[in-house]
Amino acid sequence: MLNYEKFREIFLSIGLLLLSTAFLIAGSGLMNTLVSLKFKMTGHSSLLIGGISAMYFSGLLLGSLKISALIKVVGHVKSFTTLASIMAIAIILPGMNDNIFIFFTCRFVQGICIAGLYVIIESWIICSSSENNRGKILAMYMIVLYGSYSMGQFFLSEDTILTILPFCIATILVVASIIPLSSFPVTPPLLEEHSSISLKKIYNASKSGFIGCFISGVFISAIFTMLPLYIEEIADNTNHIATAMAITFLAGVSIQYPLGSLSDKMDRQKIQIMLNVMYSVLLLIFSVLQYYKFVNYNVLLLIVAVIGMFSFTIYPISMNLVCDNLKRSEIIRGTEGLTIAFGVGSIVGPIYVSLAIKIFGFYGYPISYSILTIFLAIFTFIHFDKSKNEKQMPVEEITTPFVPYSQIDLGTIPSNLKSNDNKVD
Repeated sequence: MLNYEKFREIFLSIGLLLLSTAFLIAGSGLMNTLVSLKFKMTGHSSLLIGGISAMYFSGLLLGSLKISALIKVVGHVKSFTTLASIMAIAIILPGMNDNIFIFFTCRFVQGICIAGLYVIIESWIICSSSENNRGKILAMYMIVLYGSYSMGQFFLSEDTILTILPFCIATILVVASIIPLSSFPVTPPLLEEHSSISLKKIYNASKSGFIGCFISGVFISAIFTMLPLYIEEIADNTNHIATAMAITFLAGVSIQYPLGSLSDKMDRQKIQIMLNVMYSVLLLIFSVLQYYKFVNYNVLLLIVAVIGMFSFTIYPISMNLVCDNLKRSEIIRGTEGLTIAFGVGSIVGPIYVSLAIKIFGFYGYPISYSILTIFLAIFTFIHFDKSKNEKQMPVEEITTPFVPYSQIDLGTIPSNLKSNDNKVD
C-alpha cells in the first residue's frame, strides 16, 4: 500500500507535471484541429493548409535542436513556463488577425515552443523513472497526453470555428498549464552536466527505436492535419469530426497502460514487431473495405479507433528502446534527438499522406500508414538486438527525498543528493 510520504514524493516529482501537461496539450490539440478546419471552411486551398502545417512542424524540428541549453541554464520549471507563455501569445495573435503571414509566423513559433515543451516533459519523466517502471510511467504520460488532446476537441463546434472564441479557449488552457509547476514546490530532475551525444549515437542506441520515432511523427502529424479531412470526406458532416477525433485519441489512451506494463516485462523489440504486423493487417483490410465503398460512419469510427490505438503506441515503445541504452546523463540530449526524428517525420507526414490520397483517393490514407508499418516491422526484425538485455542504465529503483524547488540549484544542491538519480516507483 502506498503511504502518504511516498505518494507525496511521486506527486511532486511527476504528478504536477502531468497536470500541467494536461492543460497544455488540451490547448495545443484544440489549435491543431482548429487551423485545418478554419482554412477549409474559408475556402482556402489544401496547398495553403499543408503549408501552414509544414510551418508548424518546421518549428517543431527547430525547437528540438537547442532546448537542452535552456534547461541547463534555468532548469526544467523555468524553461516550461517561458515556452508556455510564448506559446500562449502565439496562439491568441492569429485569432485577433486573419493575416496569412501572421498565421504562418505564429504556427512556426507554436511549433518551436511545443517541441521544447515535449523535451522538457519527456526528459523530466524519463529521469524520474527507472528501467523497471519506465514503460508504466511513460504510459501514464501518454494517457494524459492523448486524453487531454481528446478533451480539447470538444471545445470545437461548427458555429465557433470562424470566431475568436476557440483561440481564447486554447490560450486560457496553455496559460493554465503554468500554474501547477509555478505555484507548488515541485521536484524536477536535479540540474547536472549533460553528456554530449550525437544523433548517430542516439540512432545506434536503437536503430528501430529511432526510426520508430520518425514514423510516429509521420503518423501523428497526419492525424492532426489530414485525418479531420479524411473523416469529413466519409462522414460528410463537420459536426462528426470532433467526435471521431476524440475517439481516435481515447482509443490511443485505452491501450497505453497495459502496453506500458507489458513493455516493462517483455522485450520491447518483440512488442514493436507484433504491433506493426497487427496494424498493417488491419489497415490493409480497411483500405479494401473503403475501396469497395463498405465504409459508413460506424465503420469509420472503428477505423479511427484502430488508427489511434496503434499510431500512438509507436512513440513510447520507440523512445523506451532508445533510452534503455542511454546513460542518465545522456537522457536530455537523447530526448532532444528523438524529438528531432519525430519533427522530421512530422514535416514529411502531411506531404506523404496527401500524395497517397492524391494517387489512390481517400483510401490512400490507410494505405500510406500500412506501407510504413510493414517497413518498421521488417526493419525491427532485421536489426533485432539479442544482447539488448545488457542495459547501460541502472535497474535498481532509487528514491530521492523531497527537496523544495527553491533549493534545487547548481550552487545549493547538497552533496549527498548529487549522486542520487531521483527515481520514483
